[in-house]
Amino acid sequence: MVFILLQSFVVVKEEGQLQINTAVTWGEKTMNNSSMEGREMIRKELQQLQQEWDSMITEVMDTKVMLESCLLQWSDYSDSYEKIQKWLRDMEKRLRETEPKADLGEKKSELQRLKVWYTQIVNKFIYHIIMT
Repeated sequence: MVFILLQSFVVVKEEGQLQINTAVTWGEKTMNNSSMEGREMIRKELQQLQQEWDSMITEVMDTKVMLESCLLQWSDYSDSYEKIQKWLRDMEKRLRETEPKADLGEKKSELQRLKVWYTQIVNKFIYHIIMT
């Protein structure tokens, strides 16, 4: 949707510039049949019109660049989110697949393995918080 709006802006910009050019052409034609005072007024109005148009185009272009940047950031966020979701599902699956251990040695070994996973989860979480 935003891409369509950004693309339609280019068309509107071109149409607007054509209207500005038409106004300038008609203003110049009118100046030929105007008094010196009238010519100066028309010239100032045309100059102001062009300046306001240029200013508006600059603001819209800045907004367009900002929107494009936001879209890229959103895409990056979405990709990161999907990767983290997959990683969490994998970790959850691995944790569910663990079975109770019979003797103390196996339990210690399992505890050590779970501590490593816990550290991985915490590190992944901290990394994600820092990067967003």
